[in-house]
Amino acid sequence: MNKLTMKQLPVMERPYEKLLEYGEETLSNAELLAIILKNGTKSETAVEIAQKLLMLDENNDLSSISKLEINELKKVKGIGKVKAIQIKAVLELAKRIARPVNEENKKITTSEQVYELLRYECINQIKEIFFVINLDVKNNLLKISKLAMGGKSQIALNMNDIYRDAIKLGASSIILVHNHPSGDTTPSTSDITFTYKAIEASKVLDIELLDHIVISNSEYTSMRAEELFD
Repeated sequence: MNKLTMKQLPVMERPYEKLLEYGEETLSNAELLAIILKNGTKSETAVEIAQKLLMLDENNDLSSISKLEINELKKVKGIGKVKAIQIKAVLELAKRIARPVNEENKKITTSEQVYELLRYECINQIKEIFFVINLDVKNNLLKISKLAMGGKSQIALNMNDIYRDAIKLGASSIILVHNHPSGDTTPSTSDITFTYKAIEASKVLDIELLDHIVISNSEYTSMRAEELFD
């Protein structure tokens, strides 16, 4: 028996037509992905390819796709380089849409604000990312410096990296932030040792280190709140 193509399916089983008729919120994850993929193969519809893509994660979790590299996406039959790039671009757009707006001149007064400001940058990351939040004397945001992406467990940085932008900007204080891809935001021994070195450097440079915050997809730990600062 020959397999039905997308055009041969009933109109309301086609993602494009279904979206037009009922709205995008009625489509499944596979149907939305199928619209991005646009075309299937001779043997599979775009929806079926999208379903296989979702099955790369045991929980069929859409957000897990953002962890996949281009070459990993291409392992699914029917997804070439161009389609893999399109998927990555759409997921990055979704991440940027979710970020807080009006970051410039934002006043930072709590660790929760820091978490909300940067957690979307770290969603589903498999590597550690390090940020320095540079603040003026009134705790207004001057710049978020994204310094490095390391391995799955650590980043190699020195004090010159940490304070370079703060010195250029004339910042009064900084907040250090990095993610733990494991999801456990408990500061490691190396996190604590690094923070102590940063505190000593801050005293020399007269740029106060307000906090070092470890974040994950769903939680954060403030090292100052945990009384890990001197």
